[in-house]
Amino acid sequence: MLFCTKYYRIPIEYCSNTIPMRDLVKRIEELKDSIWHEKKSTQKNALLVELDYAKTQFYEKHILSSISSDKGRRLLIYHSSKDKAFANCLYADLVEQGHSPWLDDRDIKPGQSIPKEIQKALKYADYILVLLSQNSIISDWVAAEWEAASWDEVTNQNVKIIPLLIENRDIPSLLKTKKYIDFREDYQSSLDYLLKFL
Repeated sequence: MLFCTKYYRIPIEYCSNTIPMRDLVKRIEELKDSIWHEKKSTQKNALLVELDYAKTQFYEKHILSSISSDKGRRLLIYHSSKDKAFANCLYADLVEQGHSPWLDDRDIKPGQSIPKEIQKALKYADYILVLLSQNSIISDWVAAEWEAASWDEVTNQNVKIIPLLIENRDIPSLLKTKKYIDFREDYQSSLDYLLKFL
């Protein structure tokens, strides 16, 4: 610090090797907006450097998320296609923590039967993560999938479904008796809470 003309003191709790995908996506959007409005070239250069770093982190996480391990919990992520961005961020963060999430876009190959592959994923899943949003509640396809999973859970008497609230929305009747994890405000704390119980 004595030899630097400028330095910043950062609390140790802010230092981390793991940055959630959701935070990276949010920061990339903020940086793009700031660069567009910034007038000073020195400040714009600093923002561009940070944007480059954030994008590198994002692409590295995205690539690593396609190489999932077989060691952690097998997690099926139910979501509306309109919530794909959130589902992909969650997928990458779960892979980084050593779990094996399943997401239709990533795990169903061209030519495979969609219902058959979903049934196979359901059968082997340790937990089913249902993303609750305005989109998923009105989606007949998502509703049919988690209703079937709810019935299986009741008949087999094992806890498998974990609702994740990602938008302000009424909880569907079948899931009202379950405690949900609230992802609306603080993604990282909610992710940590989820990971604690997997």
